[in-house]
Amino acid sequence: MEPNSPKKIQFAVPLFQSQIDPEAAEQIRKRRPTPASLVIMNEHVPPEKDEKRTNISQAESQSASPKQRKQSVFTPPALKG
Repeated sequence: MEPNSPKKIQFAVPLFQSQIDPEAAEQIRKRRPTPASLVIMNEHVPPEKDEKRTNISQAESQSASPKQRKQSVFTPPALKG
């Protein structure tokens, strides 16, 4: 390494552990799904179940009374005179 070059960080990479049995590896995968696997699982949901889910969320938002809904009205600051 040259004296003026920036120091390089070396990470310790663990060796591939092949001693873990496939069943244990599958259990780990089932416990911690990746975002990609979540998308795949959501694609396999039957359409009628998905429609019920959206209808419930729409009904909940419509059932909220005007007092319960958050009102966002801009109020300019008052000038001190």
